[in-house]
Amino acid sequence: MLQSRYKHVFLWPALIALLAVIIFPLIYTVLLSFSGWSVNRIGLNWVGWANYARAIVDPRFWQSMGTL
Repeated sequence: MLQSRYKHVFLWPALIALLAVIIFPLIYTVLLSFSGWSVNRIGLNWVGWANYARAIVDPRFWQSMGTL
């Protein structure tokens, strides 16, 4: 009984570290990919799928995918 309690004590800090180091930046990056940014304005504006639509039709994007 005592050992199972200690498992949880050591598990929670590891899960919190995993959340802070891997999952939060991943979610934030996806959020940023749906946003636009301008030097002239403070903050982000929501553009939705426009960034992805622009990348699909941009020949420089496809050229860069070929040079990996």
